[in-house]
Amino acid sequence: ESTVIGSIKLRSASKKTPHIGKSPTFITTASNWPTGSKVSLLNSNNEVIAELNLNGRAASLPKGSPLLEPNKKYNLNIVIGEKKLIRKFICKNKDYSITIIGNKF
Repeated sequence: ESTVIGSIKLRSASKKTPHIGKSPTFITTASNWPTGSKVSLLNSNNEVIAELNLNGRAASLPKGSPLLEPNKKYNLNIVIGEKKLIRKFICKNKDYSITIIGNKF
């Protein structure tokens, strides 16, 4: 018999602003977005660009939404009940991206 042991090394988040693509999808590490969650993408002036579609663990731009602009800053606004979280991102010139969002809501 043999035993296989695996491991993963986790590091703290970079101090730099995380990058997203022009059509990002955000995935929560929770089992699903909690019922009643509202996730929106804001520009750097905190104006709503889009209300994201929630599907299971994913939050993504609605179909037909314009792509985000490269080298612009965006804020992901997460509202769950009374809690409100804002995560800052900068768009880079790649079409798609998947970003993992922690589940400490």
